Amino acid sequence: MNQGYLCKSESKSKIPMSRLTTGRNSLQCQIPAMKSRRSSSADSRPRSSGGGISKPRCMSEERKSVFNNNRRKSSININECKVLKEQRPLSDRGYQKKKIMELIDFLNETSFKHQITPTKLMQPSKKDFENIFEHLDHFLNLIMYLLFEVDQKTFFQSVECENPQEFTILLNYIFNAYRSGADDEEKEFAVFKSIIKKRFPCDFEDLEEKNAQLNMALEQYEKRSE
Repeated sequence: MNQGYLCKSESKSKIPMSRLTTGRNSLQCQIPAMKSRRSSSADSRPRSSGGGISKPRCMSEERKSVFNNNRRKSSININECKVLKEQRPLSDRGYQKKKIMELIDFLNETSFKHQITPTKLMQPSKKDFENIFEHLDHFLNLIMYLLFEVDQKTFFQSVECENPQEFTILLNYIFNAYRSGADDEEKEFAVFKSIIKKRFPCDFEDLEEKNAQLNMALEQYEKRSE
């Protein structure tokens, strides 16, 4: 084969190993930075208790330790969340009987149509619960409707009332008249007249108009509830 087609690797002369090692050592001696770098890296390796150089840790362990050290701690600890405790002694039989009697008194005052006893309310059935719930819903709807008819500002402008005492007297009278079913015109005029006298000069036309509006509101509500 022609010598011109020989590979370059074959054409190169081989260098003995002794010359390579001596050349590397001579370069290290000539460059002090390389020598100090190698010595510092060797000194920084962790040593075992026997004096020898211990094995380097794997990269996953180093990453894990760095992550654990630099991780931010949250200011909110889930384990420190406080649970609000019930202050009422709900398991006490005496407390249960007391609240049951208060509920029965309220139902009787608001003309509850169904028969109810303390023994029934100790373990009420589904039907008893539904009857009581419907009665309370009807009662609250009535109160809200009357409040809206008396003063619309209560719902749309401000909760504060200019004359809370007069407002309470008027609402109490309307509720008692509705509960008892009595329609005493003279008593109604006396109540409304006393309220109007405190706020405005006595004006019987406004009094009669207000009384008629409230009576119409009650009649409309009774028709809707039926």
